[in-house]
Formats: sequence, C-alpha cells, structure tokens
Amino acid sequence: MVSCYRCGAPNANYRRTIYTGFSTGGWWGKRSYGSRTYYGLRPVCRDCAKSIDRWNIIKLIFWVVVIVSAIFYFLNRRSNSSKVDSSSQYHYSGETARITSATGLRLRDQPSSSGTVLLTVPYDETVGIIDKNGNIETISGREANWYKVDYKGTTGWLWSGYLETK
Repeated sequence: MVSCYRCGAPNANYRRTIYTGFSTGGWWGKRSYGSRTYYGLRPVCRDCAKSIDRWNIIKLIFWVVVIVSAIFYFLNRRSNSSKVDSSSQYHYSGETARITSATGLRLRDQPSSSGTVLLTVPYDETVGIIDKNGNIETISGREANWYKVDYKGTTGWLWSGYLETK
C-alpha cells in the first residue's frame, strides 16, 4: 500500500508532479547548472490531488492574465506613441477665443475664405489660439486677421472678425 507524499494518507492512487526540493547535486539530479530544484512525480491521495490541480489552475489563470495584460499594455503604449499630439506640435499663445457668430464659424485649412472647410465651430464654443499672424482679409465690410486655432484636436484657420479673445 502506497501512502500520500503530502499528507501520509493510505491508498495514494494518484500521481502528481510535486516540488520535492533541491537536487542532491549529483550528475543525474541536475537539470542545469543554475537550476538545482527538482520536480518529480509522487503518489498522492485524492484530496491532495484535487488541491494540487486547483492550485495549478489558479497559477495558470494568473499567468494568462499577466501575459494578456502585458500584451495589451505594450500594444496600447505603442499605438499611443505613434499618434501625434496636436498640443506638442504647436505652441499656443496661451489665449483662447469664443465664437460670436450665431451661425458658427467655418474652420478652414488655409488662412483664406477660399480655403477648404474642415468643420464648423458652433456659436459660443472656445478655441485655443496658436497664431494670430495670419493674412488680413475683408469679409462683409469688416477687416480682420486669420487666426490659427485648435478646436478639439483639429487645427485650422478661423477669421477673427467673429472671435472674441479672452
């Protein structure tokens, strides 16, 4: 009759790989020079086999979570580093401006009324001013500069005739 290696119970009919301590250092006991621990198959009882299996599953789940988390962390870090942050690309003058046109103001790709419209900034929205030294243009009888601005990550030009600087 074989007894359980862990608890000493009789009828140990299961075999599990168990950490048995350091090897004796003999030729056959070493796995490598730096690794002198030994794992061996040992007879265990049913309760100890369940306990060992449960801990093996817990360790497996733990390492899967750690590896998956590391993969997501590095992939997310890599994708974030490839994005260009608009605030680091331009130096803001520190000023903001509010849209005073009731119909909103068109954000354009060039400092000209003939530039392509990127989007329309709604009334009373705030934009960050990057540069105030754009072209001077007369629209509806009013003369004003074009300001280079940032609106929610989109950089473009707004005519300052309908902007109120803060």
